[in-house]
Amino acid sequence: MAPRPPKGLVPAVLWGLSLFLNLPGPIWLQPAPPPQSSPPPQPHPCHTCRGLVDSFNKGLERTIRDNFGGGNTAWEEEKLSKYKDSLSWGNREALWWLRAV
Repeated sequence: MAPRPPKGLVPAVLWGLSLFLNLPGPIWLQPAPPPQSSPPPQPHPCHTCRGLVDSFNKGLERTIRDNFGGGNTAWEEEKLSKYKDSLSWGNREALWWLRAV
């Protein structure tokens, strides 16, 4: 058996009140739309380029200051020198094919 909806004045008033609060009010009670403003002006191309260059220079200065300017060349030559003259699988295959021709 399905439950019956409650009868009486209180549920009806609550239902009516919730319906009233969820509906939009009269036009004179609704907030006015924001005034139409013109779109923001585009920056001059020179300002855009100058900003890009300034940002690049700041990044370059930060790189120099934080010592990300390069590696230890002597260590790389000592530790990684065996890879300098090594051949990858593709290069070996290409050399084999060239010798066969």
